[in-house]
Amino acid sequence: MRNITIILILLILGSACTDLSEYDKKRVNKALTDTLTSKTESWDVHMNLIQGGQDMVLLTSPFAETYRKKSETETHFKGPVHISIKDSTGHVQTSVKCDKAVYLSKNSEFDFSGDVIIRTNKNKILRSEFLKWLQQTKDISTTSYV
Repeated sequence: MRNITIILILLILGSACTDLSEYDKKRVNKALTDTLTSKTESWDVHMNLIQGGQDMVLLTSPFAETYRKKSETETHFKGPVHISIKDSTGHVQTSVKCDKAVYLSKNSEFDFSGDVIIRTNKNKILRSEFLKWLQQTKDISTTSYV
């Protein structure tokens, strides 16, 4: 009797472990990629953002972590972070120095934090603890004191 019970259990377990259908495989893969986040780390980072075939933003940082999820990429730079923003003629228009920066590629947005110092080519200086810069619209905002 005991042998029959063991055989029945093995048959039930064996029939439950069948291959997934193509439809089920696609659903499982979609669910996994929806929640999958990958991370890469880089040291001694030199990044160029190109717009219209021209280097517009040059960034250097000793360390960066990039997180990817679906079509979104978020890069965290740890400082000191140095950024040079060029005008359409290729001359540096603005430079930024900060302790940390986050680049959100989906919105072309930079979040600068720590000791943020912005210097224009006309020697105007802006200091803050946090600054948000939308690259496409060139809008700058802060929730900190300036």
